[in-house]
Amino acid sequence: MWSKIRSGKAAVIAYYSIFSLPGLLVVIVTFAGYFFGRDVVNKHIADQITATLGAETAKQIQNMIVQASRIRNSVC
Repeated sequence: MWSKIRSGKAAVIAYYSIFSLPGLLVVIVTFAGYFFGRDVVNKHIADQITATLGAETAKQIQNMIVQASRIRNSVC
C-alpha cells in the first residue's frame, strides 16, 4: 500500500515539474538576463542541457523557452 502512495506522489511531482519547467526557465532567463545578458544566459542554459540531456532535448527546451517568452510578452 505504501509503495502505491509513494509512486503516486512521485508521479504527481514529475507531472507538475514538467509543466512548470517553461515558466521557471523564463523567470530564470529574465532575471539572469538582466544582469548577464539574455543571449549569454540562453547559451549557458542550452550548453548545460546539451551536456546533461543531449542536443535534441536542448533544442526542444530552448523552443519551450522561446514560446513561453512570446506568450509572456504578448500578455503584458
